[in-house]
Amino acid sequence: MAALALCAPLAACDEPRAAEGGRDSGSPAPPFAVRILGVRSCPPLPHETPSPEIGRLGVEVEVEATGTEPIAANLFYGVLEDEQHDSYRARFGACRPYLAGPPLSAGETARGFVDFEVPAQATALAFLYAPRLQSGKSIASKPIALDR
Repeated sequence: MAALALCAPLAACDEPRAAEGGRDSGSPAPPFAVRILGVRSCPPLPHETPSPEIGRLGVEVEVEATGTEPIAANLFYGVLEDEQHDSYRARFGACRPYLAGPPLSAGETARGFVDFEVPAQATALAFLYAPRLQSGKSIASKPIALDR
């Protein structure tokens, strides 16, 4: 399997990085904070056939509710974008535990993996977390770069 260009050096992937504020410059801060705890390649699931063109990537995240509105802790609100602005949706994968749990109240945190299938040639990957709020609105974190 071709290696994904994620971090240089790889040790930098293990340093937590956080996102604050909304996705667009000048947007209000979302009622949550997201931290990247680590990034790793994940093996394919037992029923999958590995492909040299596609890699499994696990992003370990921590989500913290910082506002008054409950925040979902759900891997399917994670998205990866590359430098070409292609988006990759989260999938169930082999990196565990998954990011999952009941809605978070202010000060509560949840952590787990969000897995993606990403083309081996994808570069400049960035992670976003975009949960749907109880009010029905959806708000995305600022992108967090996974590579340098």
